Amino acid sequence: MDVEQVPQGSAARRAPGVSLVLGLLAVLLPKCPACIAAYLALLGVTAGVAGVVGAFLRPAGFALAALSLGVLLVRGWRGRRRVARADGEGGGDPRGNPHGQT
Repeated sequence: MDVEQVPQGSAARRAPGVSLVLGLLAVLLPKCPACIAAYLALLGVTAGVAGVVGAFLRPAGFALAALSLGVLLVRGWRGRRRVARADGEGGGDPRGNPHGQT
C-alpha cells in the first residue's frame, strides 16, 4: 500500500496546528461578563478604563467580523469560478482546447 507524502508547506500539513491554536483560543477567551471582568482584574484594568477602551473596540470588532466575512465570500466565489472552469463551462472545447481550435 502506497502512502502519499504531503508537501512540507501545504495547507493540509498546517491544518492540525491551526485547529489546535483556534481551539485553545476558543477555550481561553472569556464568554460571559463576569469572566471578562475577572480577566480584566487579573490584568489590572479598572472598570473606567475598560468602558473607554470598549467604546473603541466594539466598532473594531464589527469591522473585523465584516472583513472576515468578506474574505470568506470572495474565496468561496473564486473557488466556484475555478471549479466551473475546470468542468468545461469556460466556453472552451471539451477536449481542453480553450479557443475551440483543432
